Amino acid sequence: MALLKPGKSSMEASSYRPVSLLSVSYKLLERLILNRIQPTLDKHIPIEQAGFRNNRGCVEQVLALTTLIEAEFQRILKTNVVFIDLSAAYDTVWREGLMQNFINIVPCKRMSELLNNMLVNRMFQVFMDGKKSSTGQKFQFTDDIAIAHTCKDMKEGKNTLTNDFNILERYFHKWRLRPNPDKTEVYGFHLNNKEANRELNAKLKCIKYGAPVWSNSAHTGKVDTLLNSVMRLISGVVHSTPIPWLSVFSNIAPPEIRRNEALMRLFIKTNSYKNSILYKYLENVPDIRLKSRKPPWVKARDLIQSQFCSATKWQEETGHGRCGHMMFKRKLKDSQECDCGNDSENMRHITDECPNRRFELGINGINEVTKEAFEWIKDLDIEI
Repeated sequence: MALLKPGKSSMEASSYRPVSLLSVSYKLLERLILNRIQPTLDKHIPIEQAGFRNNRGCVEQVLALTTLIEAEFQRILKTNVVFIDLSAAYDTVWREGLMQNFINIVPCKRMSELLNNMLVNRMFQVFMDGKKSSTGQKFQFTDDIAIAHTCKDMKEGKNTLTNDFNILERYFHKWRLRPNPDKTEVYGFHLNNKEANRELNAKLKCIKYGAPVWSNSAHTGKVDTLLNSVMRLISGVVHSTPIPWLSVFSNIAPPEIRRNEALMRLFIKTNSYKNSILYKYLENVPDIRLKSRKPPWVKARDLIQSQFCSATKWQEETGHGRCGHMMFKRKLKDSQECDCGNDSENMRHITDECPNRRFELGINGINEVTKEAFEWIKDLDIEI
């Protein structure tokens, strides 16, 4: 099946994203083979490659790159980066060479023959409208590559990246890979305002997502504005509703709390598995020299040391969800029992059943927003 990419012309074949519909038995066979060979292959895959690997991900690679850039800022160095996107990498890769590398790692004749048979002479139909290595630091996620080089002078960085390009050109030619010129970009990261408009003219002859990365950015307010609009839509409140109440009405934690939780979880996972390039950089981060910079690793360490908990933080800020049932669910209370003796102190019990607190008209009376309902909520000893 061919799906048209958003904003692309329907008249060009490259504007469509193919989606393969495979039989369940075939996918089951692929999964069995993967589980058999993956532990062996992982030992030979470079640490810089995070695609299709357990406990690795794209956000981790982006955070590793930004960690390198921030660390070099502290060392008074600049960082030049080239982002490379390969065109149809899975379709054009040198299959014979790939199979030879596989045999060298997994010397099993039957397995190699099985994989080869699965890759050759593959027939398919398209259905539409119901009709039938370098001197720089490498960061990889499947067929997307970033190469970074730190330097004191931008010209030095440009020359190094050009040399890396020449090595890549030979590698791409050998393995029949083609970089996508429309998605390959070169950037320089520095703190020198005089060079803000300078362009890196490094050339390749054969030839723009993750909250933990940008959570400290000065532009997060723009994202929060959009998120607040979404929460207004979810909760159905009027536009004049105060922003702190949007999270309560939509039952979604505030964006800042969710970003902190995502950042902390990623660093905890990285420290647990240690088999990543991010862990390597975190082991050698410099002391903070530029007080104006806010590297993610500093914030993550503070969150871990303070034993940050999103549920607790949210309740501290809003006073939302203080009934026994919610407190027990979020592991903030040992029991969800009500002081009246009922097994569960949930909202329905408090409003309709509890002999110590219930409202005479029940939850339906509260929803009518009467004066009596306001007085009952005001005098209630639990913040609900």
